[in-house]
Amino acid sequence: AYLYVGKKTNRLTENKDYTVSYKNNVNIGTATVTYKGIGAYSGSVKKTFKITGALLADAKIEKIPSMPYEMTPRKPEPKVTYKGTPVLGIEKNVYDALTQEEKAKYGYVYTYAKNVKPGKATIKLTGVNNFSGTVKKTFTITKWDIRTEYEAVHGSYSSNGPKIIVNFPETMVYTKGGITRKPEVGFKQDGGGYTWLKEGVDYTCTMKNNKKPGTATFTITGKGNFAGTIIDKENFKITITTADLADTTIASSDVVYQKKSGNYKKSFVLTDTNKKKLEAGVDYEKKMVYTYETDALVQQFTDAKKKKTTSLVRSKGEAVQNADIVPVGTLIKVTITGKGYYKDTIKEEIYKIAKADISKAEKLLGYTPKYTPEETLRRAVEWMKEHELL
Repeated sequence: AYLYVGKKTNRLTENKDYTVSYKNNVNIGTATVTYKGIGAYSGSVKKTFKITGALLADAKIEKIPSMPYEMTPRKPEPKVTYKGTPVLGIEKNVYDALTQEEKAKYGYVYTYAKNVKPGKATIKLTGVNNFSGTVKKTFTITKWDIRTEYEAVHGSYSSNGPKIIVNFPETMVYTKGGITRKPEVGFKQDGGGYTWLKEGVDYTCTMKNNKKPGTATFTITGKGNFAGTIIDKENFKITITTADLADTTIASSDVVYQKKSGNYKKSFVLTDTNKKKLEAGVDYEKKMVYTYETDALVQQFTDAKKKKTTSLVRSKGEAVQNADIVPVGTLIKVTITGKGYYKDTIKEEIYKIAKADISKAEKLLGYTPKYTPEETLRRAVEWMKEHELL
């Protein structure tokens, strides 16, 4: 720059007519130049000017390779050179926390956008110190291919295992309609433990031959942020064993006393561990065995009109007869035999012949009873002992 007095033909000479000094003229920003008169001149003039530095767009920024989904933000570090010299960069939130002295060595800061899920992610580089301008670069986040590395586990696994684990039991017991419990899929994040993925969101599981005892197989297919299908017939298999009828649940209640033959019989509803109803004749025999769980004095009709009865003594463990009229308080054990996939197993249930509503006794018996059923039984037993019938 030159200084003139009056017309431009009267140019001053530096260090004879004036001196020049600068301030903040090293890094990017606003610098100040001061002209001070000397010799035949006095006074001073200050001027400012902008230092823009090198444009970041003129630097070489290496292409960022694609990388797989990791559940967490992907943060590749950009590599930048300017005229063959590496330029240091740092993530903006880290840069902002540094001291001025620490910041001086960096030429740019960067931030990320859309860098979690598969797709195009963006990294924005902004020049600092001796660089200016902004540059945006993109990189691709790909779906994680579950076939890359996986392992079949059965309950226990190591945190040092592969990225994908498929957890399932080697053996399962048959349930009505087939097994419904499906394998679990875990994904290990970088430097962390396993996170269990959601079926239907992150993957789907297709099972075959899982409707009856035998060997079931399955495949796992990635979904959403995951891709690929694992087909591993050697390791992805479950042995389904036959079921035990003893493990089922019976929905039953006591039987209310009625004065009729076979008053001990009742219907039963059996459900398996998945609360599915079993079918008589398919899962268990329709014919059931009833035995006395307590001694009892029963009655049987002796005439066709069912007006007269005779008393008989039944002992614990004895089979209940169709003609028996079982008294109140008697415990009955029913034995149900398994069939089909419940073959060779049994289910036993004990229930009681309960009192009838006393308000209905007159209608039920045809007369008003003098004694309760328990008292009637006690008196009958005493009478039979007295007459040496017991």
